[in-house]
Amino acid sequence: MVKTIVGVSTKNDPKQAVQEATSRFGTPVLLIFTVEFKYFEETVRLLDEKFPGVPCIGTSGNTFSNGTEHNKHLVITSFESGVEAVAGVVEDIARAPMKSIKSVKDNVRKIGAGSENTVLIEFTTGYEEQVITTFQTVLEGTRIGLVGGTTFNYEDTDVSEVAVNGKIYQNACAYVLIKNLGGRIKTYRENIYGKGDHSTHIATKVNREKRELIELDGRPAADVYCAAANVNRSQVTESTFDHPFGRCVADEIFITSIKSCETNGTLGLFKQLNENDAVTIMDIGDVMDINDTTRQKIHSDISHASYVFSVDCVFRYLLMTGRHIFTDYMNGMKQIADNHMGYIAGGEQFRNQHTNQTMVCAVFE
Repeated sequence: MVKTIVGVSTKNDPKQAVQEATSRFGTPVLLIFTVEFKYFEETVRLLDEKFPGVPCIGTSGNTFSNGTEHNKHLVITSFESGVEAVAGVVEDIARAPMKSIKSVKDNVRKIGAGSENTVLIEFTTGYEEQVITTFQTVLEGTRIGLVGGTTFNYEDTDVSEVAVNGKIYQNACAYVLIKNLGGRIKTYRENIYGKGDHSTHIATKVNREKRELIELDGRPAADVYCAAANVNRSQVTESTFDHPFGRCVADEIFITSIKSCETNGTLGLFKQLNENDAVTIMDIGDVMDINDTTRQKIHSDISHASYVFSVDCVFRYLLMTGRHIFTDYMNGMKQIADNHMGYIAGGEQFRNQHTNQTMVCAVFE
C-alpha cells in the first residue's frame, strides 16, 4: 500500500513554512510540492537541504488538498513508502526538447516501469505539444500513464519556473516517474462538456505557432463560433466557459479554450489546432453530476485508493468558484482516496494529448 502524508503551511516565512509542512514527515522517498511564486526559490533550497537525495519536483501556483483550498500556500505530498520514484527534467522545451529523450529513456529503464503500475507526473512551463511529443517518443506502447499541468502562478510576470531535485529551471518540464510497488496506478480525464446539437466544423486556416484559429469551414472563425454559440464577438472570451471548442480525436473529445477574439475574426486559443482538425462548439453539462460519475468510475476500478494527484484547469476553477460549487467539488475529490492533492494549472496533459478546461488525475491503489 502507498503511504502518503500531505503537509501544509500558511506561514509567509519560507523557513517556518517548510518546517511546519514537513513536521509529520518520516523518511520520504518522493516529494511533490507547490508554493507561492515569490517563495518558490527559497523553498526549493530549503527542501533540498532538509531532504538531500530525495526525488523532488515542484512549481508555483494554487493547490487544494483533502477538501481545503490553500491559496498559494506551501503544500507538499510526501510519499513515505510503497513507491519507487525517479525525477528528471526536459530542458529547452521551446527549441529542442528531443535532446532529453535519452535521459527520459534512462529513467524509465532505471525504475523498471510497468504497464499498469507506473505513471509520469509533470509540470511544464509551456510548449505542451513539444513536451507531449518528447514523452510519447519514449512512452508509446508502454501503457505508462501521463498526467500533467502547465505552470500557472497568478503573478504579474511572464516568468514560469519548475524545480527538480533542488535545481530551478525555466523553459523546461519537471517530471517524476512513480512506480507503485504493491498495486496499480490508473489515470482518468474528466470532461464536463458535450457536443449537444452542434455541427462539426473543419479548421481550414490556422497559425499553429501563435495558436490562432483563423478560419472555420472557409469563413472567419469568430463568425462561425458566434452563430453556433448565439453570442456576439464581445462575448466570445466569456462564452468559452460554457462553450469551448472540442477537438475530435477518434472517439474522444479534447477541449480547447478561446483566449481572444480579434477584429478580423481570428480566435486566439490556449491549445494548438492544426489545419483540417475537426472541431465542435461544446455545451457545458452538470459539473457535479459529471464529477460524481467520475468518482463512481474510479471506485469501481479501485476499491481502495491510497492517493490521488489531480490537475484542474484554471478555467474550471474560475467556473466552479463563480458558481459557488468549488467547495462541493473539493469535498467530492477528497472522498476518492486516503489523501488528495490537486493543482490548478494553465493547461492539462493527459497521456498523449494537451487539453484545456479539463480535470486529469492519477489514482494509486
